[in-house]
Amino acid sequence: MAKTSDPDLTLSGAEAAFLDDLFAEANAAPPGMPAGLQAKLAADAVAMMPSPVTAPPVAPAIVQQSWFAGVVAGLGGWQAMGGLTTALVLGFGIGLAPPDAMETLATDLLGGSAAEQIQDVFWGFDSDLLEG
Repeated sequence: MAKTSDPDLTLSGAEAAFLDDLFAEANAAPPGMPAGLQAKLAADAVAMMPSPVTAPPVAPAIVQQSWFAGVVAGLGGWQAMGGLTTALVLGFGIGLAPPDAMETLATDLLGGSAAEQIQDVFWGFDSDLLEG
């Protein structure tokens, strides 16, 4: 006999046994789906599914080059810029401090007085660079 706090819900032994028999009978043969119900449910499920959505095509991004990148590309790329930079630094260094053979060449080509004047100008320019 099942006991609860509400006296109206208390079952006697015969009622509890009858109820247990009903539950056992219901569990022994579960009801089946009516014919066509499963097919109708599947059709409704397919109808409710969202259709596949394709993303709109994306145009490739246009990359704008800076003017410096355009100049570098026009001169042959970074490899060519390395060679030009090396030539610039070496030429500037030789121009500031020429070797002795350059002085004799300038003396032969320009004459003694002109070579001395050019050397004085370069010496003044070199001294200004060294002093700041």
